[in-house]
Amino acid sequence: PRRSPGTLVAIVALIAALGGTAIAAGGLTGKQKKQAKKIATKVFNGNIGQASVAHANSADTATKATKANEATKANEATKAKEATKATEASKASDANKFGGLPPPSYQRRISQTCPPPDSIAIVGTEGEVTCTTPVEVIRMTPSSGQDISESLGDELQLLTVCHDGGQVAMHFQNLGSVSATLNWFYGDAEAAHASGTNIGSGGEASFSFVNPGPQRIEGQFIYALPGAIKTINLHAYDGGTFCEVRGTVETANG
Repeated sequence: PRRSPGTLVAIVALIAALGGTAIAAGGLTGKQKKQAKKIATKVFNGNIGQASVAHANSADTATKATKANEATKANEATKAKEATKATEASKASDANKFGGLPPPSYQRRISQTCPPPDSIAIVGTEGEVTCTTPVEVIRMTPSSGQDISESLGDELQLLTVCHDGGQVAMHFQNLGSVSATLNWFYGDAEAAHASGTNIGSGGEASFSFVNPGPQRIEGQFIYALPGAIKTINLHAYDGGTFCEVRGTVETANG
């Protein structure tokens, strides 16, 4: 411990008093030795008497214990930090999986659209789409003596004549201002037919399915004009008192 100014003054005075006498007499007498010891003891007890080697050792131990405790805390904090990192790393790894499967196994959100009247036919794994034109339904059931027509789009009309003027037939009518082509492959009760023709503006191509005779038509017709191609699948049947026409039409850019 650091000495106070008073302590230093007392020690100096003691040395001066005893030293001078000792020098003059050639050494300390027994009485002087006792007196010096008494003064020294009084000064020591009054100033640093509470200090001890044991206490100093305890202080050193306490310091070491504190440092050890701080080191332990720092070590625990490091372990906790490392444990947190390990947990976060584990979560990051799991974030790449859902149900134990890698990201490519799952469908991405759709990122494209199809312009009307097209619709989505195929969705890719990355959200891209393949468009297609919707398939439209053809459904006509005229009674005997009745005619019914349906628009198939792009100025093409399909007219069904059922026992009107002795005629039972389908008529593909071009109502547009440009020429088109019609190709077909179909079968009836008599034979298979495959051919094609041009249909000018305002023209038509007719196919009979009267009974007795061909009675029915089952086949495909391809109608093409600048900018569009129509695939028409048809079933036509003469039921005597009624006629039945069923089918689909799908349009693609031409």
